[in-house]
Amino acid sequence: IINALGDLKYDKSIEYLEVVLNDPNRDIQNNTADALAKITGKDFCRNIQAWKKWREEYLISKLLDYKATAETKIMALELLQETRNPDYIETLFLVLKRDKMKPEVAENAAEALRKITGEDFGRDADAWDTWWRKGLIAGLQSDDRTTRVKTAIRLGELRNPIAVGPLIKKLRDTAEHE
Repeated sequence: IINALGDLKYDKSIEYLEVVLNDPNRDIQNNTADALAKITGKDFCRNIQAWKKWREEYLISKLLDYKATAETKIMALELLQETRNPDYIETLFLVLKRDKMKPEVAENAAEALRKITGEDFGRDADAWDTWWRKGLIAGLQSDDRTTRVKTAIRLGELRNPIAVGPLIKKLRDTAEHE
């Protein structure tokens, strides 16, 4: 069965093959790693963590793919709910904006945001975006220099005019205190 899944190159079987990769039998592990390599074109041998990392990145890329099915996007969003990784917050905002006409996708994106942040703005992408930007701007006022620097970099990456005023103000305040 494992070899057949690899030969079929059915990407939805990756999640299940990762579970089988944990089997104590070395032959099953090897066959599973081979099947995963056939499906993905990647060869991480029996390194479960490497497969999980690859799968996470793969699914995230599918979230932003207009051609990806709602089913694939929901699978990716469920993974994000498990990881609770705040690095994906802005990706989730994009999903909410792009997929608002697909209620099941938008609801899963909102649920992932709730689990990651502890906040709840439902499927309102603008409310989430406003909350996030206010938090970043507040980060510029932190007493911790590292937090201020990371926040300034993140605001700059947004390339949004709303970030210009707070960044200039912080630069002026910093120059006055030096």
